[in-house]
Amino acid sequence: MSKGQGEAEYTDELYPEHFLPLEVAPDKIHRLIHPNGASCEADSLCWECFQDALAYAESAQREPVYVEAATRLGMSPLELAARDFFTPPEITRIDLSGYNGRKGDSIEITAFDTVKVCGVGVLIIDEQCKLIELGQAVHVQGNTWVYQAVKYSQSPSVIVIADAQDLPGHLSEKRSRKKLKRGRYR
Repeated sequence: MSKGQGEAEYTDELYPEHFLPLEVAPDKIHRLIHPNGASCEADSLCWECFQDALAYAESAQREPVYVEAATRLGMSPLELAARDFFTPPEITRIDLSGYNGRKGDSIEITAFDTVKVCGVGVLIIDEQCKLIELGQAVHVQGNTWVYQAVKYSQSPSVIVIADAQDLPGHLSEKRSRKKLKRGRYR
């Protein structure tokens, strides 16, 4: 195969040995970065993202969570860690039915990730975006996290913002609003 003008010749310096097992082809890189078929705005940015993912995967592939999940899924820990790098966590539900602005009320959050959601944070603000409280939800089982309010809200309605973080450190966010029911007991 001849080298075209402006093309770099393959050397181990350009492509370190630990990157070779993935048999990187531009279309594979594109599908991994853009699984929904979106186009790359800039191929160099796409390649840079892929290099970041490989660097992360190389350092994370020996972590027990990746080894166990990869074995269960029938893939290599390196491949799973790279996929995890490109897939941020997703919050699918914020259940405010147990929250009415009272101390001890609970907010249930459902969050998913390719491998593991590491934490879920909760921020409660009023209609004027003033902080009521913030804290960390507790993982209860499966994809369910629960936050228990520690303060009473005097606002007639609140906005709850939940964020989920995965192993590579990516965050995703979801918001939900609720008009609070006021009884005679606080």
